[in-house]
Amino acid sequence: MQNELALIMGEFTVEEGRELLCNLLQQKISFHHRKTTQHREMFGTESSEALLRIQELKAMKEKLLLDFETMDAHEKLLINGNITISSSAHQQAS
Repeated sequence: MQNELALIMGEFTVEEGRELLCNLLQQKISFHHRKTTQHREMFGTESSEALLRIQELKAMKEKLLLDFETMDAHEKLLINGNITISSSAHQQAS
């Protein structure tokens, strides 16, 4: 299996772009929080990979917010976010 998804594609105001991207990052942070909670419940320890990813995502979000603060509120942003999905079994067979 291999798919390309155009998750985000378009022109946005600064406020729309900030809201869209911050919400997306927050969803990913929440996903990894749930993942580490499940790991702790199953194994008694938190997932170090999930904790690292949470730190990376939070840093990304902070930088993004700082970048948005310096933008002109009337500016338009072109945001394109593509997602590539492929099966790990497919990659191993290649």
